[in-house]
Amino acid sequence: MASIINGIRVALAVAPLFAACGDDPGGDTPVTITFANLPASAEPGSSLNDVAVSVLRAGKPAKNLKLDLAVTAGGGSVAPATLKTDSSGHATFAWTVGQLPIENALEVVVADDVSANATVDVATAGVITPAAFSDVDAFLTTNAVEGSTEDLAFSPEGHLVMGAPGHLLSLSSDGTVSFLDAGGETLVRPLGLAFDAGGKLWIADGDLDALMVYEPASPAAAAPVRTAMIRTVADHDGDEPFEAPNDVAVGPDGRVYLSDTCTGKVYAIDPATGAVLDRIAFDHVTEGGPNGLVVSPGPHPELWVTTENTGLFCGDTDVAITAPVAGLFRVPLTTTGFGTRVDVATKVAVFGDGLAFDAAGNLYVLFDTADGLALDETIVDVLPRGGTTLARAFAAKGKVWANLAFGNDAFGKTTMYLSLLKLPPFTESRGVERVELGIVGAPL
Repeated sequence: MASIINGIRVALAVAPLFAACGDDPGGDTPVTITFANLPASAEPGSSLNDVAVSVLRAGKPAKNLKLDLAVTAGGGSVAPATLKTDSSGHATFAWTVGQLPIENALEVVVADDVSANATVDVATAGVITPAAFSDVDAFLTTNAVEGSTEDLAFSPEGHLVMGAPGHLLSLSSDGTVSFLDAGGETLVRPLGLAFDAGGKLWIADGDLDALMVYEPASPAAAAPVRTAMIRTVADHDGDEPFEAPNDVAVGPDGRVYLSDTCTGKVYAIDPATGAVLDRIAFDHVTEGGPNGLVVSPGPHPELWVTTENTGLFCGDTDVAITAPVAGLFRVPLTTTGFGTRVDVATKVAVFGDGLAFDAAGNLYVLFDTADGLALDETIVDVLPRGGTTLARAFAAKGKVWANLAFGNDAFGKTTMYLSLLKLPPFTESRGVERVELGIVGAPL
């Protein structure tokens, strides 16, 4: 529990402080930990020097106590990481906050069961510039694969998997690229990718108009089951065929969610039977068609959805192709399907695309804006945990990011990876870029 009194942050530690913590004589009286010289907000990347922490017990200074400090949210760093209180129970340190417009937090531990947290908000973003990772374009060119890269996902085996026309690509942490081979059906345009807990890769194929699944090889099985296989799981909702499957997500119970931009719906699908269990619809003229999907972490999962203008993607003539109808929406997940949809941000861009959560619950969202008939910027916005307003994190011109994901152990859990969309005549870039954010991503 923390509060601000006359500009001083006060944290009340509810556990006792014992003699083992330092020269203080010990006892079982709860301690009070106070922070000073700590603003409510700070500029991105700025150093908050001489932040003071004071430790009192029963109103008296707790001297010669070892303090362990660690940044727990927002990136950034703290120095020194370990220090001791002086005879007045005080100690000072420097806290450098992160570059993103989210809450930054650090923890001060004074005993095994005694700690306090301090928070600072960063209102605007700093300089964040993704750089190329691997040469996917050269690999595709050498293998005569035309068209664009699209989604990306990290496999349980630790590789980065990307979609490209007719193929799945596997990237190792050193940037080596290869085809992910499989038997069964042939993919045409794999747009959305998502692994489930069992290692199956769910695929939204925008040309086959179907939800597909890649089932990895089973070394323990007899041939030909040892070969990875691709098969169709669903291509319709009753009498209505899918038109343009675009993205896919998997819930904690294994249920699969599929967006179809041109039918304007998101479907909840039984992974075993391919049956559509529920669906939720968007008005393409005012809200756009659904595109990006991600399921939030935590005990009460929700499906987060971005939408995009369907004038270009679906050829709708009743919406101007540059109309900024794209938005962000969240949908509670129930045992039978969907709860009531919540509009989080509407009419913010022409196209909305991929989404990803970090471990602290902040949501990162891709949007693209237009300048007349030309694309203007590709933007990563962030919705701070518990917030209601998107904040600009970083952006670029001359290219389009289609999807994003945080890395795993080999690729760096605090590194974000972004797939590039080749969209002639606006951009010829394809492949993947990455940027170190210093923030741990939520596992998918």
